[in-house]
Amino acid sequence: MRKLVLLFIILLPILTFAQSKTLTAQNGQTYKIAGTDGFRGNDELWIYSTGYYLQKPTSNAGIDVYVVENKVVEIRDRAGAVFIENKPDPGVLKVGKDGFVISGNGAGRRWILANLKVGDSLSLDGKIPASSDPYFYPGFGMIQTANNQTLYLNGKNAARSANFVIYYTPDFYAKTPPNETGVDILVTNGKVEEIRDRADAVFIQKKSDPGVVQIADPANSFVISGNGEGRKWLIENIKTGEEIRLSGIDNKEVTPLSSSPCFNGAYYRKAVSSYDLWTGIGGLVKLGTPKFDEDRKRQDKNQYLDNFSVYMGGNAGGKFEVDAGLSWEFTVDESGKKSEKRNAFRPFWRTKTWNAAPAKKEFYFYPGETVQMAILVAGPKKLRLIISDGKTKTFQTEFEAEGFVAGLPRQFKRVNAIDQFGNEGKPVQPTKAEITGAEWLQTILIRGEGASAQQLPMNSARFTDMRCSDKNVVISGRDASKGAEKIDILGTSGN
Repeated sequence: MRKLVLLFIILLPILTFAQSKTLTAQNGQTYKIAGTDGFRGNDELWIYSTGYYLQKPTSNAGIDVYVVENKVVEIRDRAGAVFIENKPDPGVLKVGKDGFVISGNGAGRRWILANLKVGDSLSLDGKIPASSDPYFYPGFGMIQTANNQTLYLNGKNAARSANFVIYYTPDFYAKTPPNETGVDILVTNGKVEEIRDRADAVFIQKKSDPGVVQIADPANSFVISGNGEGRKWLIENIKTGEEIRLSGIDNKEVTPLSSSPCFNGAYYRKAVSSYDLWTGIGGLVKLGTPKFDEDRKRQDKNQYLDNFSVYMGGNAGGKFEVDAGLSWEFTVDESGKKSEKRNAFRPFWRTKTWNAAPAKKEFYFYPGETVQMAILVAGPKKLRLIISDGKTKTFQTEFEAEGFVAGLPRQFKRVNAIDQFGNEGKPVQPTKAEITGAEWLQTILIRGEGASAQQLPMNSARFTDMRCSDKNVVISGRDASKGAEKIDILGTSGN
């Protein structure tokens, strides 16, 4: 039995691609796969399990590509070195247990050189190889709709396979449009101009094909087209006249939606960015003064049904949300006695679970204090929270954040809120609770990584303005150039 189990473990990686027929590059271009774990012939492209490749590597007449978790890790052009540059053979790739190898000869080699580069994502038959990461990003870009729904694209300027959603530039669409088995959506100046459901006309209504959409303003337009499940999602989430945003298509900064629906269950002020190549957010905030509603207390404990927070956060691809900042909490004195009421702000971070800084005086922050706050991408699937008064009190931690991976469009936000216990997702409850005197003195977004990273003001052009609701959130003293504003949240007393 033990031998059978081991054999199964060895064969498992092969099963993820053994029957694959087509390799799709991040740019949407495809190439036929000639076979798996065998002899690579002229102009062919083969896929090899790492175990087979280590035992029977390919010759120096081609190019080898190492792929791990659907990402290109290394490209080694042995034929280019030996036969073009007249250099020694660099040898086979050094591979581990994970991933697989792509190897191309002749035309297959030339396709790899033209369409693959280190860091790119790949798919086999339009499917992502088996991955344990539920937030895996295939790397082709992402759609954000007016109702704040998101979907990963399956390619750019490429054949639209079953259940795919593909992005088309106007020139490519005009020359090589998809067929009548899907829906085509024309977007001009960030708004949906036309939805043409060709599949519905031909296969459901039994009418003639209405044909492709006509693009009158190619300089400011693009087309997205969906088949099968992709078509269904587009029809359910996109309406004519609504805004739509694409992220991860090029390096241009993505503008935020002009509006976004509020989430029930709290009174809050949120400034939220677009989905883009953001790698962090930072700001300087003067903490407001909370006031509870004495008539709204929990029955089981002598605690209030309302609470207060000021925080930042991020979202990876619309699939993984993070909140981190300051929450109004109980304190513990030097003798270990807990306060009777919440009376100070303390750092917290929330991914799948709620986490908080130790209940120590060096981590307590009080109304009227000015603090620096930041959330930064600290590495693959990792974020860093920093909160400091710039003097004697500083809290810093790094925590796991699934979905925050290279290349995936991200969104960042800052929030001031009156939270309501046990009411998340439900209609907000009337309360006389309020928090006044809060002031963001400055807010910045960080775009890019390393020496090329930019620190950009989170001004009115870089965030969606959310006041939930308008009558309860009072904004004043606003300096849009610095991402600054004063915020009072008044509960029902603001009516």
